[in-house]
Amino acid sequence: METEPIFEFPYEVTSPVTNRMATFNNEKDVWDEIIKICEVPTPRTVGQELYFLIPLFANPSILVTDETFDLINEYMYINNFNIPMANSIDECDAERLRLMTIVHNEYSACKQYKVKKDD
Repeated sequence: METEPIFEFPYEVTSPVTNRMATFNNEKDVWDEIIKICEVPTPRTVGQELYFLIPLFANPSILVTDETFDLINEYMYINNFNIPMANSIDECDAERLRLMTIVHNEYSACKQYKVKKDD
């Protein structure tokens, strides 16, 4: 038995921001909703908020690129195998450092959440 794809454009679901029905015609509409989510104050990190809310209104697989997985893998290699990102901080690419900081902060928040959840 074949199942229908979830969240095939266009579709209507309840917006996690407004709690009202919203129509999503394309990926731009999904990204607009994500921007609104990021603007709402919350005690959780942006990554945690998106982790919990995106599956309520969109297919997460359309949002996570190969580049994202590569960045997370690179972060894990750097940390697990103690591989330097550059010869010195001055030689480290600023954008790469910014992205690694985001991954580090979100990964740390995930570990903290797991500890609290398991207690």
